Amino acid sequence: MEAQPQAERHISANSVHSGARLVRATSQLFTGGAGGLHHNHGTSATAAAPTENTPLQSATPTQNPQLRRQQSTTEMRAGPPTGDQVLQRMQADVMDTLTRNAKWLVVVAIVFLILIITMIVVSVMAVLAVMYNHDKPCDQPLKYYILVAFLWSQVPARIASAVTDDTWDLTSRLVLTLVLAIPGWAILGWGLYMVTSAVSCPKTNPELFYPTRTYIFFQIGFTAVFLIITTCMAIGARRFMLYVSHLADGPGCADAVRELPKVKGDSKDLVAEDGEVKGCPICMEELSNGAVLTPCTHYFHEECLATWCASHTDCPLCRQQVGEPDGKKTMTEP
Repeated sequence: MEAQPQAERHISANSVHSGARLVRATSQLFTGGAGGLHHNHGTSATAAAPTENTPLQSATPTQNPQLRRQQSTTEMRAGPPTGDQVLQRMQADVMDTLTRNAKWLVVVAIVFLILIITMIVVSVMAVLAVMYNHDKPCDQPLKYYILVAFLWSQVPARIASAVTDDTWDLTSRLVLTLVLAIPGWAILGWGLYMVTSAVSCPKTNPELFYPTRTYIFFQIGFTAVFLIITTCMAIGARRFMLYVSHLADGPGCADAVRELPKVKGDSKDLVAEDGEVKGCPICMEELSNGAVLTPCTHYFHEECLATWCASHTDCPLCRQQVGEPDGKKTMTEP
């Protein structure tokens, strides 16, 4: 019975990854390299999602040394994304939630497809305008804009692929994305300046001016959207996935998290082997303001673990039980 849901999740994962590649290609082409989203952030949803058959407490806890000792934030971020067990579990929950809300995904996909088709039409009209009207008088060099924007759009992705690897954390990738987007923004600014400062071109060469202006305005809109998406992915992707995992089906034990032992931020128990403060495996921020200690001796921010345990009863690191499901004690009382 489990084979069918697993197959559906596999198909959904492939669909999402294909969509991500389409989004990156769209950003690269339609924003002239100014919109970000030029490279893979090095994460993949390879972990299997927990099911109703997953035990609350593992009979044979994992022997992964990264789970036997808790790392500092520096160590966690320096490690390869494939070793981030918590991220993989959150990705699996996100995939499961997306699968269960396929109707909304279809609506979003249709809207996105309409926007893409519209942008394609605008782009084709701008290219044809240059081809057939480049020799007509215009007080701004608009005929060169499409060519310059297209040529630069091919550069950022190639540079990012050449210089990044699995050791790059999200902050470094965000910085690189923003740096590589600067020339694209400059090109967009050049185009905007030309269409807003043109005096005679709208009259002497309207067939070139108006399609190019429409294309530039669409580029600005796409660039703003993709820049927001890039920033959210790099800065808030982990927290976003945590809150989406909150929607996953399954019992939770958030009440039990509130009763876990509290550990002060200056406790020696929160010092990692490298001498730095241990990091919360969920948000990857330091536990300098204190933490809660699970029965499996892992430390988390209380709010992070409570959010996770709203729909889980097991530790996100080792899958051992954190506490009794919410409401169980009340239900069993005479």
